[in-house]
Amino acid sequence: MAFGKISVAVSVFFLGAVVGGIPALYKKTKESSFRISSVIYFLLGFIIVISIGFIPTRSINISIGSGITHYLMLLVTGIVIALALVLPGISTSHMLLVLGMYDSMLAAITNFDIVFIGILGIATLIGVS
Repeated sequence: MAFGKISVAVSVFFLGAVVGGIPALYKKTKESSFRISSVIYFLLGFIIVISIGFIPTRSINISIGSGITHYLMLLVTGIVIALALVLPGISTSHMLLVLGMYDSMLAAITNFDIVFIGILGIATLIGVS
């Protein structure tokens, strides 16, 4: 099976999981009726999540460079990772692929690069808080 077919199948699975969880989330909110603002926020979030799926992988590559610029890009990546962790429906791995940081992250974990992992971890904590 080709990689393209697998990625489409996985994307559709995750989309189904997110959409399938909407009724349970709605029940937990104990909303008595639909408000127009709720519908607008839902549609806006849905459009953003779907549009992120159309960003080509490695279209942005911030893993290149050294020095202070590289570490600032790690901070940005950590904050984006935090957003992906907090917002439902956004894959952290996909965001790393889009930013061009997935391979760098795997290499840092494999080589136990404490500085890389530490900066990314601190930036993720900053983004979550």
